[in-house]
Amino acid sequence: MNLEYKRIRAALACVLCAAALAFPARTAQNAAYAVELPEAEAADTDNSALFYEYLLRRAGVSDGAELLSDARSRLSEKDKELYDILKEFVSEIASGEQTETVLVISYDDFPLTWTAAELGVSNIFSPQGQAALSEKIDECYNYDTNAVFDALLADCPYELYWYNKSGESDGGVGFSYVSSPYSGTSTRVTFESVPTMTISMGVSPDYGSGTTVNRALHAGIDSIVSTATAIVTQYAGRSDYEKLLGYSTEICALVDYDHAAADSRTNTPYGDPWQLISVFDGDPETNVVCEGYSKAFKYLCDLSAFDSPDVGCYLVTGLLGGGTGAGDHMWNLVTMENGRSYLADVTNSDSNGGPDFLFLKGGTPDRTNPYLQYTFYNGFTFVYDNDSAGLWGIELLTLDTADYQPSETAYEYGIRNVTTNAGGVTVELANRSGNEAMLIVAAYAESGKFLRAVTGSSTDTSDSVTLPLDTTGANTVKAFLLDSGTLMPLCPSRPRSVG
Repeated sequence: MNLEYKRIRAALACVLCAAALAFPARTAQNAAYAVELPEAEAADTDNSALFYEYLLRRAGVSDGAELLSDARSRLSEKDKELYDILKEFVSEIASGEQTETVLVISYDDFPLTWTAAELGVSNIFSPQGQAALSEKIDECYNYDTNAVFDALLADCPYELYWYNKSGESDGGVGFSYVSSPYSGTSTRVTFESVPTMTISMGVSPDYGSGTTVNRALHAGIDSIVSTATAIVTQYAGRSDYEKLLGYSTEICALVDYDHAAADSRTNTPYGDPWQLISVFDGDPETNVVCEGYSKAFKYLCDLSAFDSPDVGCYLVTGLLGGGTGAGDHMWNLVTMENGRSYLADVTNSDSNGGPDFLFLKGGTPDRTNPYLQYTFYNGFTFVYDNDSAGLWGIELLTLDTADYQPSETAYEYGIRNVTTNAGGVTVELANRSGNEAMLIVAAYAESGKFLRAVTGSSTDTSDSVTLPLDTTGANTVKAFLLDSGTLMPLCPSRPRSVG
């Protein structure tokens, strides 16, 4: 156990009046697959969205994008801009390309000159004019910085190993904003420079000081990626269940629970015991608390190509009762090919009955708090905190009431990945059956409304198929495999964000 959860944030409250995005209800184009439809469902397969809506109903999906696979996909389009900038920056820090953790974002496309007509006022220096000008400046900064950083912490267990989120020893993240002076007349003003935003992230004492990362402090950092990749490669030919169990087994073999760090938090600065570095650094003397276990498990999952696109791993936080001790805790939630969610607590598995002790478990929901609290055998209770509930939503966090039972048969059809590009949408497939299957790729608006789709086919045992789907105005795409004869669903992908 022992979860470090305190954070320091400085944020500017901004107001943005943004125009609503319009998603045109275009009909489907470039249909590549003809299907004989029941008379009641007959449609022009070349240009009618009704044809694809029929296929999607056969696939068992509603007019919505359902669960998304990472925290980024749950952000607004504006917040994704900042997330992507920060993700690239923290990745460079993790790899050693950058050592300073201060990032200055310059809004170079901000117009330096504004007229009263452009602002919709008669006098820029009037109260109305000043408010309109401030609103234009605020459009640069109008991010939900808390949501963006929460998403980064959830998605980047490796990239942020150096980050000190504790708020101690200059930890946390700060955001500051600068808009330059301007001068002019009541009808025209000019800024001296474009607005900027500075993001400053604290570094854990184990990896540097202040806002400087010093990789020389930790000899094992350079081997982290190769060690984790080797574990994933070792289990690459196994079933999804065997991969996940193998990862839990390997982590339990590499480290022990760090009772000293958990029991003496005041004497153990936030660092090594809370990070996956200590799992994969090759040093038997470095151990971890719950954050280290959970981040290591997610990192191995993130490096993996699962047969089923529905297999996903998430970091969740809350309160633990029993096991390594009551209090704040981090563990993993895993979704399997059956679309259901299960608990995986590698920490308490290692400290109790072994790698499969609390692995892919269903739970008994509490009668007074059925969506957020679950009880397991031997008196373990897990309660999601508000951070996890707000980040992931009740649908994902709701556990199956029964433990996961691995299938005895191979997963015949798989959609490994879905990406958008200039040519349309590329789908990477795994078709172990060798039989032909219908592939359908659908685009959805941000609201989850179906926009358009296109079909193709899969016949090879390993395919990469690009379909010319127009993703204009789309927020999400999703792929499905249907039996080419019966049109019954074979395999869906998780939704993937466009871009």
